[in-house]
Amino acid sequence: MRDPEVRFLRGRICVSVDRSHDTSVMITTTSTELLRGESHIDGIAVSPRGRIALATSNLTGDLWDGSVVLVEGGSVETTIHTAAGNADVEWLGADTLVAGDDVGNLSVWVLEGNVSSTGQAPEVALELCGHLDPVSCVAGNSATNRVASASADCTVRVWTVVQGSSASHMLEHAPAATSWRGCAVHSVGWLPDAEGLATCAADGVLRLWDLRASQPLVGCSSAFDAPLLSLATTASPQLVVGCEAGRLILIDQRKLESPVVCTQAHDGAACCLRLAPPQADASALIASASEDGTCLLVDPRDLQTVARVPGHTDYVRCAGTIAPRTTPVLLPQPHSPHPSPPIR
Repeated sequence: MRDPEVRFLRGRICVSVDRSHDTSVMITTTSTELLRGESHIDGIAVSPRGRIALATSNLTGDLWDGSVVLVEGGSVETTIHTAAGNADVEWLGADTLVAGDDVGNLSVWVLEGNVSSTGQAPEVALELCGHLDPVSCVAGNSATNRVASASADCTVRVWTVVQGSSASHMLEHAPAATSWRGCAVHSVGWLPDAEGLATCAADGVLRLWDLRASQPLVGCSSAFDAPLLSLATTASPQLVVGCEAGRLILIDQRKLESPVVCTQAHDGAACCLRLAPPQADASALIASASEDGTCLLVDPRDLQTVARVPGHTDYVRCAGTIAPRTTPVLLPQPHSPHPSPPIR
């Protein structure tokens, strides 16, 4: 087994997980928690105070069950077992956690304080039901206490996270006329104004939505030649999407028909993009995870690779970033066939 490591770039730690049985989760400045087992880790989210949640699925018999694992301070805080596998997870503020599962439901937990001190797994505070197929992505908007969920049922639903809530919007995706792939929605992200959404679907189309409009679909790109799997929105009018063919595409919302930059970043599907907000001494970066076993940090302005995160042994399904709060202590580094740029 390779030694796990924590990598630093411009004052950030890259947090990434893969689907192999010796999955290493790079999380803190001083220690690394090693998770082992049969679980597939399909989603990761980092709270504003550095608490990490992992969404997992596990094949047991004829059914997928799963868990949500909470990690804090370099160790597992608690494991919440779920009846269905979990595809994604998202923090809504510091203490509210939302997970989307393979049945099509969202589960919400309120996790105040150290939940491990009670000796019991937290109870589900709220369940949001409505999707007809598995949830593929969950995106939270803490400012409005809303969450958007994308699904294989070709819809995105927007929920206000309160008891008894039903979806306030259901955004239906009709496949592009030139596509034979259907229109399962793979990714959703909030735009900076908190009333707009961007979505990526299997038909290769990026769509923009305005929740204030009577006809919320306000823009569509032309269909790319591969399904779009992931996206990352930024504070600017530009956003980045990743496709099944491993390309990253920089798109200006005002000119959807003409990509700004397109680069072949990976040899496998670009299945997750996660924005690392700018720090005092550095601009924003995007972590890009791929089924080719790589996790890259790229500059969202030109999609140039700034660094590689080595050490993964299987598909990298998700990635996140966390800002260190203490002096970094680097752990032993595994050999990587891809030399990384200097870590600063």
